[in-house]
Amino acid sequence: MLSSWSTQSDPILRRLARRIGRSQAAAKGDVVQPHSLTPNVLLALHLVAQDSRLSSATESWLTHLAPVLLRLSAAIGREDWVDYWRRLMPGSLASVPLAYPSRPVDHPLLDQFHEPPDILRYISRLLMWPTRPFPSPQSCFSNASPLGSPDPCKQTRLVSTIYSTLTHSPESRRGGTLVPTEKRAIAAVKTMVDNGVDAAWLADLPFGVAMPLQEIVRVAQVSPSKDVSPQVFEFVDRKDLASIYSTDKLSTADLPMGPEPRPEKPPTIGEIVTSVSGETSKHAHFAALPHVRFGIDKRVEEVERIMQTTHQRTIAVEDPKGASEQDIMQYHQSVVNTIANRTLAITVGQGMFHYSSRSATITDAWNIPLIELAVKVVPGNNVIKAQIPDGADWPCFHNGVSAALSISSDSKGIDASWIAFNRPQTPSADHAGFLLGLGLTGRLRTMNAISVYPYLDLRHDMTSVGMLLGLGASFAGSCDPQVTRIVSLHTAALLPLGSMELNELPVVQSTALVSLGLIYVGSKNLHMAEVVLGEIARSDMPGIDGFVESREAYSFSASMAFGLIMLGRGGSSSSETERRLLTQLTPCIHGDAPRVQGGKNKRTASHIDATVTSPGATLALGLMYLKTGRQDIADLLEIPQNALALESVRPEQLLIRTYARALILWDSVKPQMEWVDAQLPAFIQSLHHGHKRTSGMELNTELAYLNIIAGACLGLGIRYASTANEAAHVIILTFFGVLGKAAAGQSMTYEGKIRRNTARQALNILTLALATLMSGTGELNVMRRLRVSHGQEGAGVTYGSHMAMHMALGLLFLGRGYFTLGNSNLAIAALSISFFPRFLASPNDIKSYPQAYRHLWALAVEPRCLIARDVDTRESIFMPIKIKTRGRAGEQNLISPTLVAPFDTIVSITVDSPRYWPVTYDLSNPRDRDSLVRSRTIWVKRKSGFLDYNFDPRGYRSMFVRAGTMAGFDMQYDLISPAAPTQLASTEIGELISLHTGDPVIVGMVRRFAGSAWLESFVRYVLFECVSVDKPSMLGVYLSMALALGSSDDLQLERLAQVAFLLRFYRPSVFEREYSTLGGEKRHPILRQTFLHALQRQLTAEQGTHEAHAAYFGGANPTPAEAGALAVYLAQNHVPARRLLQALSQLVRATAGSVSATELEIKAREASDKYATAVFEQFDTEEDTLPVDLGAWKLASVRAAIGAWEGRGET
Repeated sequence: MLSSWSTQSDPILRRLARRIGRSQAAAKGDVVQPHSLTPNVLLALHLVAQDSRLSSATESWLTHLAPVLLRLSAAIGREDWVDYWRRLMPGSLASVPLAYPSRPVDHPLLDQFHEPPDILRYISRLLMWPTRPFPSPQSCFSNASPLGSPDPCKQTRLVSTIYSTLTHSPESRRGGTLVPTEKRAIAAVKTMVDNGVDAAWLADLPFGVAMPLQEIVRVAQVSPSKDVSPQVFEFVDRKDLASIYSTDKLSTADLPMGPEPRPEKPPTIGEIVTSVSGETSKHAHFAALPHVRFGIDKRVEEVERIMQTTHQRTIAVEDPKGASEQDIMQYHQSVVNTIANRTLAITVGQGMFHYSSRSATITDAWNIPLIELAVKVVPGNNVIKAQIPDGADWPCFHNGVSAALSISSDSKGIDASWIAFNRPQTPSADHAGFLLGLGLTGRLRTMNAISVYPYLDLRHDMTSVGMLLGLGASFAGSCDPQVTRIVSLHTAALLPLGSMELNELPVVQSTALVSLGLIYVGSKNLHMAEVVLGEIARSDMPGIDGFVESREAYSFSASMAFGLIMLGRGGSSSSETERRLLTQLTPCIHGDAPRVQGGKNKRTASHIDATVTSPGATLALGLMYLKTGRQDIADLLEIPQNALALESVRPEQLLIRTYARALILWDSVKPQMEWVDAQLPAFIQSLHHGHKRTSGMELNTELAYLNIIAGACLGLGIRYASTANEAAHVIILTFFGVLGKAAAGQSMTYEGKIRRNTARQALNILTLALATLMSGTGELNVMRRLRVSHGQEGAGVTYGSHMAMHMALGLLFLGRGYFTLGNSNLAIAALSISFFPRFLASPNDIKSYPQAYRHLWALAVEPRCLIARDVDTRESIFMPIKIKTRGRAGEQNLISPTLVAPFDTIVSITVDSPRYWPVTYDLSNPRDRDSLVRSRTIWVKRKSGFLDYNFDPRGYRSMFVRAGTMAGFDMQYDLISPAAPTQLASTEIGELISLHTGDPVIVGMVRRFAGSAWLESFVRYVLFECVSVDKPSMLGVYLSMALALGSSDDLQLERLAQVAFLLRFYRPSVFEREYSTLGGEKRHPILRQTFLHALQRQLTAEQGTHEAHAAYFGGANPTPAEAGALAVYLAQNHVPARRLLQALSQLVRATAGSVSATELEIKAREASDKYATAVFEQFDTEEDTLPVDLGAWKLASVRAAIGAWEGRGET
């Protein structure tokens, strides 16, 4: 210190250093003269010395303070203080000359203490009982300092404050309502965090003082409270919980999705170039998603291969034998056209597969990939371009929708300016679809009327369709008047009387009606409902050419608009308004009666053509009374119960009626074959032979059977959408086989073609129902069937069939398996419109069903894929979880990443793995719910002794298993004895530790201590233990304790005091009663107890000679050579203070011969216990305290003392 002062720039410090240096030699021999302030100085320096005992960095100050304290104590005649410091620092004080005063000095300041205040005794008592604050210079001295209010004992105050939170209050003890260990632990950790304490401060504490806090931190780590700040979780090394409750809203787009599986062979240059130029590399976000979601199988790669539309396909064609070159060319062209037709049908399903899987940047225009229709035919390697007679405008529209839907929901900056930035110079079908895709994801809400009108002013039909339907989707349920005005301008139904004729194509007006329905969805706006209801039966539209051809599409759109506005708003009993609406809607379903005109028996045709209006009106009725359970309304959609009545209903109507009935009687839909059979008329139930074959039925009967089954399965699939219900899955798969056989018929008769086409249409619906049920799961059995369907050709396999199949495949892997479908009213309506059974043969056919509606499924998408992430690596991992949902007994065991039930039905989610720290999401807790719904991520922290499930699926490679099976990891070994168990080789330990932890300090230590010396072996053993049971903070404690063995400095007794403090803490009366119970179960201490006792034995091995003991009991001071061993003896045998020994010696001498030796021993020990109790309880706040469980004065030492006092020597 003096040398550092001498180099300071402050001249005062330099002069002070020189002055002290000149007089230092003389000062050592000077006699301290008593002064009135000497007791004050003594107490102040004593408290500073006690404070220095609470930090490893300041422990060495004791060697400088102890001589001063000893001489001050002797100067005022305080033999008890001299004895205290000689016992604590014998090496430093053995040769210090002492001068006692000739007459006693009055020092009431010191008399208030039974013994000099000892900080370790104080906090040892504080662990069990509330106490007064430990003395400090501020509390002991009232004189104001001219230098202000210095706080030289900050560490004492801080440690005391933290330890005080661990104590039960006297009231709780008397009332029997003790505070659980977990709550006290959290309170202590909060106190540490609030006082700015960090891990470095905790590591700086001496090992004895640190261990109770380490135990408490461990309790808080194992059983944390959720009502604390993220800083508390960080302190206890629960970064997983800190991430859950952090205020930093980390976007999932910024997170890695886990390590990609390594390719079996390095990619070629051509493959690299192809991957860079492909659309999947641009804006890629979920590059490594399949590895996490579906493991290492190739199912997603296979789906990507099937779904790709941007690369040239290569096919091998076997030329027909004997054909001319011209015939071969025509044959090749027909094959290429067939493949191109399939490619065009992929785009809708492609949007499902890529949904929200790519991140967008606001500085780049979004790339809409071109559809590649050219095909290379081998072995001739001829590239043939497809010939599409009807054009590919609507497939390009679908392609644009898919491109927009692939933008991740986490992408920022997708607003009106970015949309305008992507606007092409000339309108196109793909950009029109792009606008719809943006609207379906809600991004058109950023556009105002000024931004919208330039798109509508183009008078480009597809752009108008995309913008109008996109606006309706973005503003669904808002009833926004401004958007309503924009949409109203594009439908004649809402134009005021006397307006000019609207020169908009039927497809635009149809789209405007559905958009209006979306804006007012579920609102029961009667004006809007009546307007669109009146449009269902419209038969002509003045000024619009070709309206008659599009009547069915217009009628369907008006019906869907009505169904959306009245969605689920049909009452349990019909009001006057509902009856009026039903009176107008029912004729659209069944047709109205022929009208009578003029003379007798003159009849004209019906005003309403039910062939056109019935499909949409039927579905509209189902949507209006969705989930109401109204049997009387369901009976309006009666299924004919005999063959004669069957003649009056078109077969495809039965499909929609069956489905609409399922919507109305929602709760009665059960995943049971009996429910499906109940939908069939009784006379058909006896003909299907257990649903094994349909042959043998009459044509009308078979067509009815196929359609009713398809409608029932669609209702079943949407009722249990995304639940992967096993019973429903089996049922639909059963009928998939039945309808598949029917669709594969080879008959070329007229009736055979009708049967085959009907079966194909029914199979399309059944495929979508199956995919809806299993949406997002990527289930292999369904995927295999869809892969087979992808390659099918021939009669009945049309553009519409391929579209349905690829939509099903996209649903099965919705958002690459990270999204699923909801079951809200809007979701059900959107799916019903999107899956409407009109899958036509031509890519550009919109006469009966506007193709833009195929994308409304996006309104039903929900992000319910639960992902577990390692908080240290930020990578997604496999994780067993338990989910408890409402209305379901028990818990559901799943492997994350996985799809889960809607979050509003989930009660709790629990991490179910011993490899990770436990985490439970209680969704009744707003913090848990907000974190989970916002990120769909479970943050977990891996215990260092384990590997994750990707690298170690069965757990055979974990350190925990190695530790439990090898002889070298024995918790009974004390780490000191030479007879150590066999260890693993140092290289193997190093490899295991490096594999399980990324901490460079630990990895570096295991490499550095690779030798065979005891310390190196000890370090490796401790490192292995600390890593395997995940207690890295204990490494410093173990090393501090081990270094205490080899040290020969003056702090040996201080380290022994730290060990004694720990032994008191780990006594059953303290640790087991106060700190070992966790959640009703006992826990083991994290410090190896055998090591603690072995350390005590080593430190107390040298206890001096009997003669030195007797001399001390006789009142003599020890020689410098004997001082250290004697101090060890006194500490180990719990010999009381010298002042008590002097009093006892006088009593023993006074009763010499009159009292037996046994009685003297008992009396001496009783006096020692009472004195020790008084010293220990001197700071208690309550008189009614707990009994003090201190180490009693050992009997052999008592006998030695009595023998010395009686002049007999030690016995």
